[in-house]
Amino acid sequence: MLEAKYLDEAIAQNLGETSPDAWTCIRLAAQMYLRDRLYSPPEAPARPELPQASAYAMADSPRQPSPEIVAFPGKSDFARAIDGKDAADIWPVMDDVMSIFATLHRDLYDNAMRIIRSK
Repeated sequence: MLEAKYLDEAIAQNLGETSPDAWTCIRLAAQMYLRDRLYSPPEAPARPELPQASAYAMADSPRQPSPEIVAFPGKSDFARAIDGKDAADIWPVMDDVMSIFATLHRDLYDNAMRIIRSK
């Protein structure tokens, strides 16, 4: 398992870059994400209270939406990693990455958001 001290050293090294490029920010985002996921205390997910339904109402209960599978064949590591995965599992990770970009590399974030909004 990856030890926290190695992640902290890598994060410190990337934060110390005098002229970081996009790849430095991506590495830093991934390292910070891993540190938060591996070494932060887990948050208890909020489970909504489901209403009690009578037996006759269960027959007409709405179906759960089927997972939206990402079809993104490509040659990059990212494309290969997300291809065939449930989009609901991918979007929280991407939201975290974009939040990190917004903090660490605002120009890159603004450019990505401009492209997304134009689609």
